[in-house]
Amino acid sequence: MLRLRWMTLLLTALATAVVLSACGSSSDSTTTGTTESAGEGGSASTDLAQLETLVKEKEEPVTKWPSGLPTEPVKKIEPNKLVVDIALSPEEPASLSTAEGVVEAAEAIGWDSKILYTEFSAAKTAAAFEQAIALGADAVVTQGIEPQGYKSSIKRLHDAGGILVTTYSDYPPSDEYAQAEVNHNSVGYGQLSAAKMIVDAGGEGQFAGFFYPEFQAVRTVAKAFEDEMAKCSGCELLPIIDVSAAEAEKTLPAATSTLLQQNPDLTGDYSHLDTFLFNLQLPVFRQQQSEAGVYTTLGSKATLEAVDKGEINAVVEFPLTWGGWAAVDNIARIFAGQKANNGPGIPQRIVDKDNVQEVMTSLGPNGYWEADGFDYKGEYEKFWGLK
Repeated sequence: MLRLRWMTLLLTALATAVVLSACGSSSDSTTTGTTESAGEGGSASTDLAQLETLVKEKEEPVTKWPSGLPTEPVKKIEPNKLVVDIALSPEEPASLSTAEGVVEAAEAIGWDSKILYTEFSAAKTAAAFEQAIALGADAVVTQGIEPQGYKSSIKRLHDAGGILVTTYSDYPPSDEYAQAEVNHNSVGYGQLSAAKMIVDAGGEGQFAGFFYPEFQAVRTVAKAFEDEMAKCSGCELLPIIDVSAAEAEKTLPAATSTLLQQNPDLTGDYSHLDTFLFNLQLPVFRQQQSEAGVYTTLGSKATLEAVDKGEINAVVEFPLTWGGWAAVDNIARIFAGQKANNGPGIPQRIVDKDNVQEVMTSLGPNGYWEADGFDYKGEYEKFWGLK
């Protein structure tokens, strides 16, 4: 439960600092194939065979450099740079995995690096920006913040000559905020999760989804999930259940219990963010002996172990450490006067009972999927002229 309290404190702090924008679609996409119209006044129907092909493809290990990532080398690696990563906590493994990727990549490229921590506080996040500026950071990388919430801090960073690269925020880069964004493909999370659920159910059933609408990235996932489910003529998607992330510990178990009691024939539930699912919802599913399939994203080691036991049907994974290397590559390109890569490209993988044992052989130090051992670090080193 300690990890859950960290997440709750983080989301509470960020929610007070975030300037929310209207929910919109992202340009990122995971193609799910064509759909066929059911006729005037009818609903669209998903081509199940194409979804099956997509799901099978995304269940396979990473074996090649993704098409959405850079292929051109960095023209010149500028020397003597300091990269500061503002992470959540030394004990929060998801953020730390990306931060450690930043440190690894900076060391490989020949730069200095340092990790600062927000300790889940908006005030301490702003203080971390000030400390980075005082240290003379040439670039700052962040996890777990939405840049609009720290406008004055980011302006001071820019005025001091530093640049900002955000990770997983879903806000487009701009001169005012971040100069680059490592995009974790929120649309892909929603589409792939829905596709896996539809395929597992044979194209029909009753489905539910839990989301945390304080955050742009989660709103994008929710929209993509709804849009994909809407293509399935044999699927009934219950009204999306929005949960206040800051209040999840109090409200999510009761909301889950109500869902299961009112819908005893529920086919599948998609709960975005496995931290909340594992701690607050799985016990309710067990207690009520629900036969509904359970689906999620992110994929901690504990979640993967639950997949192996059959308690969770599937999880969509993203290699967090790779995100740190991608952030440093973006910094190098900006310093060299080249275009940063802001679109999706880092792979996602669907993990279920059939491939979870294989996936668990290649986890990173913090227990998250590490791209099946694919040497993405070596690929970046080639771009940087180190190989």
